[in-house]
Amino acid sequence: MVRILQVFYSMNMGGAENFIMNVYRKIDRSRIQFDFAVHDSRSGFFDDEIRALGGEIFCFPRFKGLNFIAYKKAWKSFLKNSRHYAVHAHMQSTASIYLKIARKHNIKTICHSHTTSYGKGVKSIGKRLLQKNIGKFADIKLACGHAAGEWLYGKQSDFTVVKNGIDSQRFLFCGAVREKKREELGLGGKLVIGHAGRFDRAKNQSFLIDVFADYQKLNRESALLLIGDGESRKSLEERVRRMGLADYVKFLGIRKDVNELFMAMDCFVFPSVFEGLPLTLVEAQASGLPCVVSDAVSAESKITESVVFESLKSPLSVWSGRIEKSRDDTRAAKNQQVKEHGFDVQSVADGLSELYAAVRHG
Repeated sequence: MVRILQVFYSMNMGGAENFIMNVYRKIDRSRIQFDFAVHDSRSGFFDDEIRALGGEIFCFPRFKGLNFIAYKKAWKSFLKNSRHYAVHAHMQSTASIYLKIARKHNIKTICHSHTTSYGKGVKSIGKRLLQKNIGKFADIKLACGHAAGEWLYGKQSDFTVVKNGIDSQRFLFCGAVREKKREELGLGGKLVIGHAGRFDRAKNQSFLIDVFADYQKLNRESALLLIGDGESRKSLEERVRRMGLADYVKFLGIRKDVNELFMAMDCFVFPSVFEGLPLTLVEAQASGLPCVVSDAVSAESKITESVVFESLKSPLSVWSGRIEKSRDDTRAAKNQQVKEHGFDVQSVADGLSELYAAVRHG
């Protein structure tokens, strides 16, 4: 059996984490087994499921710059006696450190780009420096899309695009599920705008709340569903209260019924400041949702004609107008389009299995 070490900050709900768990559930675990290296001592959302599927979880110290030597030492100690054939890096910020060590111990290395930006602030400077030569330490370079690959490895670099696979059947639109979920949430006949993502500046939920406030001028019979959690949740909740929108905005937290919540929605709005190819946007399209998306998100995200891009510099009224025009009576048909474009997780898991085999025998 081939054991692959997947490296993340933590195994909580997030796009890359959901992606690898989708693959993990579908991959032939009699041939390939995943273990996980995390950098957070707190329990993660997926920890119990990982162990149930046969994986182990190893905790490493959080990298803070000043603990560079201790961080390297922890990885050297672990990899020296590791039984893993390969290390698959999803945590790019420190991948150049642990992939380099893995190579010295004759462990194959895989790097996976999931984004198109370093972010902003002091941390972004450190990430830029650490990731500068990341491609040199990867035997195989992967990316969720061409934009994410070119951003991390360079336009002239060779890399393989691994699509963000989802269990598309779970997101197949069902009218009965829609009505049940809307009744459960007390949505009645309202037009429901939805969003799913980690609550932080990059996902730009504060802008979405402003857009919703503007849309309320067009349609008071509307509601906003926000799925997720994160460091900015409290400030967003306070923002909603100050704007008098508490009766119209529902903070749903981290959910296991995202597929059903998508069916309850009428429009999905995704105003990220930067993105690679977001998994939640693939899921929304599989549910047949009309999607109004920031043009900072990769154009590769447009799998179906349900996606329209808009600039974050456009007036709020333009975003509201996009939402008002978004209607789709053929939602179930979009699911097949997502499958045909190669985003069904089984085909992605099969392709990744071949890559892992190539690493082992390469």
